Amino acid sequence: MRRLRLPLTLTALLLTLPLPAHAQWPTSPYRDLQITNVNAGASMCTDGAGGALFLWTGAYYSRYFQHVDSLGYKLLGEWGTPILVNFEGSSIWDFISDGQGGAFFIVFRYSTDRTLRVFRIDGAGNFLWSDSGIVVTQVEALVQGPRLIPDGSGGVVPVWSESVAWWTIKAQRIDSAGQILWPQNGVELCDSVASDGDFRITADGTGGAFAFYSLGSQPGEGGLFAQRVNGAGQVCWPGNGVPMLPPPQGGALFDAVSDDRGGAWISFWRYLSGYQCWLQHVDSTGRKQWPNGYQINPTGSSMSSVKICPDGEGGIYLAAWMHNLRTAHVNRMNYGGILLWGPRGVPAMSAPSPAGIWSVLLDSSGGVICLLNEFFAGYNNFFTQKISPEGRIVWDPRGVPFSLTRIMQTWPDWISDGSGGAIACWVNQRPFFPAFVSFAKHVDSNGHLGPPIGPAGLPADRGNGPEPKD
Repeated sequence: MRRLRLPLTLTALLLTLPLPAHAQWPTSPYRDLQITNVNAGASMCTDGAGGALFLWTGAYYSRYFQHVDSLGYKLLGEWGTPILVNFEGSSIWDFISDGQGGAFFIVFRYSTDRTLRVFRIDGAGNFLWSDSGIVVTQVEALVQGPRLIPDGSGGVVPVWSESVAWWTIKAQRIDSAGQILWPQNGVELCDSVASDGDFRITADGTGGAFAFYSLGSQPGEGGLFAQRVNGAGQVCWPGNGVPMLPPPQGGALFDAVSDDRGGAWISFWRYLSGYQCWLQHVDSTGRKQWPNGYQINPTGSSMSSVKICPDGEGGIYLAAWMHNLRTAHVNRMNYGGILLWGPRGVPAMSAPSPAGIWSVLLDSSGGVICLLNEFFAGYNNFFTQKISPEGRIVWDPRGVPFSLTRIMQTWPDWISDGSGGAIACWVNQRPFFPAFVSFAKHVDSNGHLGPPIGPAGLPADRGNGPEPKD
């Protein structure tokens, strides 16, 4: 039998071609793309090109980074690349896109010099500023929940709460080149924040931020308040800000999002003979939409975990689990505060199911994509659904099965792919080592799992195990 001999030039060319990248977005709800191989929960943000960036903490406080492209291929090896090695005594708090294919993240070094540092990396994990980060502040006591929002000009606004004798909230702005723009150690937004130091933030459209928080010795004890700092670092409202829910009425925050018109929306709950879910809207001047907020549960119903996202027209999409109906419902409220899909909205799944809402996001067509969480005894499943701007169910009325396992799945991130689909990243709690491992998956604009397009015959994924057989 004759053997095929390739010309030397063709052989050399084939040897220089890149080997297939690691993995690919899985097409089965029983298989997920494994991101980490250690006890670690990965944070995720968009790469701006249909893929995602991931960051997590490995052994000895090292930080690992991975870039997965739009087809689900891992670009930085099977288990990512270390970008911070032996960065001892520190924790990652937030990880967001820089709008240029890279990301910002914020770290607090709690056991060494007690500094809060912001880093910027590109899509390959290279540092764009100092590889030791930009020091935002140095504190004597505690820092709680640092968060980041883009400033709209290529920079970033970090916001954090710190405590010496009491909690206070501060903010700083860093430009795209890594230069500090506001006074050293940040601008104080308020003092006497509740004992947990919890707050929510969103952009104000001028390079600044809105912050929402509780006052008093306990969360919600002294009412909910808002403060705004503009792009120049000027605090806009006197004292502790504008009361969203005046004292002594208590409440706890869920979400805060921009209205894309210089104002912001928040969702929160109050306990008044049962859990009740509320909304409030504030404009750039501090004027509230309602004196004490807007109750969104219909009479005789109970809601929990209200998630909101902008609708692209000044209003919001809102989603919540409705206990009495045993379904997750989604609604839309316009900029004027009117619910557009009736008092109850539309069910995200056609049949009653123990499925709560994990997250919602605006899709590229102006609708909303939901990540749903269906609980069972000791484990849970993920489903997803798309709803049009008019309130029409777009995908399977029963919900698209997204990740079906017999283990507990928690802490999901949920981002748009920019083309009408979405990517999720979450942690699986397994009964063997490593017990906490991060996985990811993509759903396209048509509700199909897997890559939007992709070559056939390449490795599909590294999943939770084989697909169950009938």
